[in-house]
Amino acid sequence: LRVVDAAGNAATDTLLVIVNDTEAPVIGDVSFSPMDEDTLWELNLKPFVSDNDPGFFDSYEAEWTLTDPWDHTHELDDLAPLFEFTEPGIWHAEVNVYDADGNMATTEFVIYVNDITSPVISVVEPGPFEDEGVEVAWDASGTTDNDPEWSTGAVFTWGWEPLLQPEGDSGTSDGAVLTRAFDTPGTYEITLTVTDAAGNSAEWSSMINIYDVTPPVVDLGEDRVVDEDTLVWFDIIVTDNHPLFPTGAETFTWTIVDPLGTEWDLYGMRTSFTFLDPGIYTVTAEVADAWNNEGSDIINVTVQDRTPPGAVGDLIVKDDGVGKVFLEWSPSTAPDVAGYRIFRKEGQDGTWVEVATLGPTVTSYEDKVEPGKEYRYRVEAFDTDDNVAPPTEHAYDAVEPGTEGQFPWWMIVVAFILGLAIAIAVGEARLRKQKGREKDEDILPSDEDTLEAVEIEDEVDGIGDLEEAPEDPEEVSTIEAMSIAGLAEMDTTPASEWEEDR
Repeated sequence: LRVVDAAGNAATDTLLVIVNDTEAPVIGDVSFSPMDEDTLWELNLKPFVSDNDPGFFDSYEAEWTLTDPWDHTHELDDLAPLFEFTEPGIWHAEVNVYDADGNMATTEFVIYVNDITSPVISVVEPGPFEDEGVEVAWDASGTTDNDPEWSTGAVFTWGWEPLLQPEGDSGTSDGAVLTRAFDTPGTYEITLTVTDAAGNSAEWSSMINIYDVTPPVVDLGEDRVVDEDTLVWFDIIVTDNHPLFPTGAETFTWTIVDPLGTEWDLYGMRTSFTFLDPGIYTVTAEVADAWNNEGSDIINVTVQDRTPPGAVGDLIVKDDGVGKVFLEWSPSTAPDVAGYRIFRKEGQDGTWVEVATLGPTVTSYEDKVEPGKEYRYRVEAFDTDDNVAPPTEHAYDAVEPGTEGQFPWWMIVVAFILGLAIAIAVGEARLRKQKGREKDEDILPSDEDTLEAVEIEDEVDGIGDLEEAPEDPEEVSTIEAMSIAGLAEMDTTPASEWEEDR
């Protein structure tokens, strides 16, 4: 204050007035952009704070309390501190700001911290070798991440595919645990990708070898029928569930067993064998793959007998009476003879005709022929497979009846017929004579004898008209002798018996 009097004299005095600050600083709405974890950031709060004291920013104080997602607190000071967020997620901030007079303003806000850290994959896996068709599992539930809420939005993506073989099982699956049974053997690569909610991902891979426990499928085709002494080739068709087959196949073994039990071992994918003897053979093919799984197939080979039996020997053809011939031969020595066939033809230009089929133990045959003709006979042996031996032939001339040196058997038949006719005629004559006696008792005994002789003579003459008498004197004598003997015998027969016979 300055005071001046009339004379111009002045006096001055100074008064200091202190005005106390009673207003707190003003903090606006604080908003920070999301910040990456593990990065040093300046948390500058000055743009959001104001105060009525012009010298506020020279004398303020600030206290920070940061709470991370794990509920851990961190203390800071200053309006623009430096801080590194080690955990992603939402951080809660509480800041107290004081001016020089101790007026305080408080604010709370959140800070979003970006997750830029990939998950850490942990997998419990099966052994490196497992059998096909057996269920195995990979468990990645032990995977961790720095985000405490990461498992809520985490994504597990599994994959598997053949690693060395061109074919096999392949696919993908989700979830923390992979369970899988492989039907195709081989080596597989198993992969896993884990992605957290922030899009950070980690990858993992491993291998597993799936053992082949399935034997190969062997196919030899249908049973075969071949001729003996024939070279036969065998091709084998083999399939296996392993994509690399037949690479690594160990053996192709063939076993051939003949009807007597003798075995032959052959090797290779293709083989041949000569079947020398007839019968039924078994052919077995065995295939072992690289894992020593064995598959097999068996067929029967029927070897047909194409060798004819030995021919019969010593064929003899001889006369066996009127109109009959007798054949006899030595049997074939072949063990499989099934029988013999008899063929006959007439003359040189005739046609062979089969007249009989006989069993294997029969070595003779009787045939009927016509006298006076020329015949040829053939005997063929045949076996159980109908192989026919070379025929054995023999010529034969049928003898005419009555040829010198042979008894005329036909004369016996003629004599028998004549004798029977005479006997019948005599019987009828006696019957008529008996009836004549009953009607005429005046006939003299001498007349009776005469009548009987006449009747007998008439009957004999009647028979002679029916059959011409033989010209040979010896034959006539034979017939007469037989006739006289018959008459003598008939004379002793009573007339009553002749009536009954008639």
